[in-house]
Amino acid sequence: MKDIVCKEMDKNTILGYREEVLVNGRVGLFLPVSFQCVDDGKRVMAFYDISGTDELKTQYDGSEAPFIATKILRGMLDAAEYYLMPQDYLLKRELVRVGRRGEIKLIYYPESINKHSSRDIGNLVFRNKVKVFLKELFPKDGIAYRSVLDNTISTLSDGTLGMETCIRKLEMTKEDSFIIKRDRSWSGIDLSLQMV
Repeated sequence: MKDIVCKEMDKNTILGYREEVLVNGRVGLFLPVSFQCVDDGKRVMAFYDISGTDELKTQYDGSEAPFIATKILRGMLDAAEYYLMPQDYLLKRELVRVGRRGEIKLIYYPESINKHSSRDIGNLVFRNKVKVFLKELFPKDGIAYRSVLDNTISTLSDGTLGMETCIRKLEMTKEDSFIIKRDRSWSGIDLSLQMV
């Protein structure tokens, strides 16, 4: 039996192409989904298959944050290859799911129809969204990892360095946290699985 989460949304936020890409599972970042029209076709009900995944733990010491952030940012860049632009969907902690093997998935929930005609405005929205998400992801009391957060956010704010640079910074932190926490597990998953 499948575990399902349902979310209702405006039909205009899931245009034909986005719906096709999401239903066919072309983007590995997002959970499998199916859609059904409701309210005389004005609204859409999205059914997300969350089987085999758990909510992101609410309490942790921060050592997992670089793993999660790196996977999500890489996934967002991959999704953009399919024109699922970061400014078009929500990026919030409660939409993150963790698979039993440590895979990170997002529930795709549209934020709005893409009204950003300028690439520069789209990049600014992307950077701001990632900054807010990183602040939400890293615990306030995780002193050892707080400097990583501040450094990554300042890199994003600078605007001269690309997302790849930010991801590489997080990956270096990920390697450091792996060494520090190699004997600990997260959500019952051996962290060594994360270092593929």
